[in-house]
Amino acid sequence: MDLLTWSSPDRTTYALTTLGQAAYEAVLKEGYPVLDEVLNEAIMTVLAQFIDQGRDALTPEQLFNLQMLGYVDGEEKITAAGQAAMRAYSLLQQEVEEPSRTFAITEPELELLATLHSISDPSSTRPQPPPDKQALHKIFVDRMVQHYQQFIGRYGRDFKGKLAKKQRAVAMLEQLKDHDKWFNTFWDLDELLVSLAAFDLVRPEPMDQKTVYNITPNGQRIVEAVGRGTNDISATGVKVLTSAITRLHSPADLWVEQARDEGLIGTKGGITKEGHLFADLAEHCTRLPALTRDEAEMLKNLPQIINDIASPAEKKTQQDEGKQRWALEKLEARVFIECLVDGQIVRTPIGQLLVKAISGAMHLGHPVTPSIVRLVAAIRQIGTLYVKERKVRIVPENWAEIERLTGLGPQEFKEVRHVARMAQYIGEVTITEAGLDLLMIMDQLNKQIETSSAKSVPSSGGTLTV
Repeated sequence: MDLLTWSSPDRTTYALTTLGQAAYEAVLKEGYPVLDEVLNEAIMTVLAQFIDQGRDALTPEQLFNLQMLGYVDGEEKITAAGQAAMRAYSLLQQEVEEPSRTFAITEPELELLATLHSISDPSSTRPQPPPDKQALHKIFVDRMVQHYQQFIGRYGRDFKGKLAKKQRAVAMLEQLKDHDKWFNTFWDLDELLVSLAAFDLVRPEPMDQKTVYNITPNGQRIVEAVGRGTNDISATGVKVLTSAITRLHSPADLWVEQARDEGLIGTKGGITKEGHLFADLAEHCTRLPALTRDEAEMLKNLPQIINDIASPAEKKTQQDEGKQRWALEKLEARVFIECLVDGQIVRTPIGQLLVKAISGAMHLGHPVTPSIVRLVAAIRQIGTLYVKERKVRIVPENWAEIERLTGLGPQEFKEVRHVARMAQYIGEVTITEAGLDLLMIMDQLNKQIETSSAKSVPSSGGTLTV
């Protein structure tokens, strides 16, 4: 019945699948072993018949067995154990599995969330200016300088086992007096904001003719759980926790080791508090399409199998390899690709549709951003759909209401509208076919949240075990 999944290829780690957890819950709540078999497909089929057709569909012996097992009570009503058994039966009937959902966030993104949290903290004795991009850039650069100076103080200048990018950042910080130049060498604030907004961890809002960026409840959860963060959380590590709960997916042993290195799995194999948080976000956070140009190129040109990210015909630097690896991590976290246990990397159906949607936007630094998606969604909300043309039209007078719905300040709204036209998602007063594809992607991403709500991360009944 696929109640248990093992890691591949060495089978060093196991966990209950979602089906296994539902069966475990049924037996735990009642389902006493008074008969030879406590729960199997035949028993669940009989229970389903009882629910659908009533007691007349069962023989007296079948009804007696259900009552003996605790799935039906003496008043012939389904019990909590019976409900759990029906959840297991529903999962057993599912033939198509969705790609494992996962989550990824980098150390600088964690630091940016902590910065926004400190700005919004009402108990702070040092009031901060509203976090528009200009004010946020200054505060964030100062915090990153402080963070890296503390890092140097803790580990010294010559340290091993850390990312090459962090090594270069430490070395350059001591050479450059211009902290803005140092920051801009390694990070892009716009890119960090886009990445956080793609998981609805940060949300733009208008304030005094400007756009400010506020941390969302899920962003607050991350800060409260991990603080400023000391390492990246990868899609590879998080999907160990989410792939273990599906029927057809199992984690690779290397993924398990990465999850352990990132603090998502404890030394004894149990899922940590941080692991539970990021697995929950993987299953339930709102997603909006977002891509950098590099990510878009990788998604568009993705081969069927990538055995080595670095091409043997082209010498790659460690920096290039790290950048490419993280492009894959972000693409998988956004459900555009799936990295399989056997090394295959394939586009998901959503990823395939996105490649089509961004075909006219590949020249842009960000072919798609959450702000662009919100703009197109606002136009759809106000406009009229013409099915035959596959276009949504508005009247020019609607732009003021559309601006309000996007949550952007006036200047940023004009910029986003201009970029959306350059990307061919909208015309002067229409949403194009590419824009409608973008909205379909957004709808599909968040429709999957409803289907994943029945899943849960293995807890006391299904910890990952080595």
